[in-house]
Amino acid sequence: MLFADGMHQFLVYCEIEKNYSPHTISTYRIALEHFYDFLKEMQMQSKPLSEFDTKDIRPFLAWLSEQDKSKTTLKLKLSAVKSFFKYLKRKRIIQNNPAENVLSPKKDNNLPSFLLAKEVENLMDSFDQDSPVQLRNKALVELIYSCGLRISEALQLNVGAINSNSRMIKVKGKGNKERSVPIGEKAIQAIKAYLQVRSSIAEDIVTSQLFINESGTPLTSSQSYVIVKNAMTGITESPRKSPHILRHSFATH
Repeated sequence: MLFADGMHQFLVYCEIEKNYSPHTISTYRIALEHFYDFLKEMQMQSKPLSEFDTKDIRPFLAWLSEQDKSKTTLKLKLSAVKSFFKYLKRKRIIQNNPAENVLSPKKDNNLPSFLLAKEVENLMDSFDQDSPVQLRNKALVELIYSCGLRISEALQLNVGAINSNSRMIKVKGKGNKERSVPIGEKAIQAIKAYLQVRSSIAEDIVTSQLFINESGTPLTSSQSYVIVKNAMTGITESPRKSPHILRHSFATH
């Protein structure tokens, strides 16, 4: 079963079996529609519900944060998603509840939500220059930081999207709108280094998208979040370690 079908069944269940108020049903519908927008942006709208895991849901909170949603809103929408997957498990549509262990966002604190300039330098120096996978990871991090891209925008780029002569890239953002973005020299060099070893990351590459995984398919949003989080660990005291922090650092610097 796909998400759209499951959402329809869940809302009917809330209305008919649970007899929830119109306000509650509307709240669930809006939250799940936002989750569906997230899935479409991450190209996961056609993924069967039975194949979802926790790593597919956690980035939803970061996606909402990029839209400047409050912590209260994040908690509300996550609660709706949790109720949805709980229903799916109860009805035996899925065997495991992937949203069960996704933690609600905590209250804001005063720790930095962006990297300091020195932390960015340490981050870029932390990648192993002899590892093709690490060169890919550095290229991804350099690109997001240099251009202030959303992770979905970076992952949609094709191999030939970057013009090193004009130092510009064409990016498709929200609403499929295309814009030209300047790119820095360090990011260009990191991408060139990655492209030299891209073919050694996987035996068979089945995509023209710039960033690939070890299976030769496009790097996913979930994989990218793990890459950035692992790279930032030990580099910064920021409690949030995600591609959005790189984007925020770009804007701050």
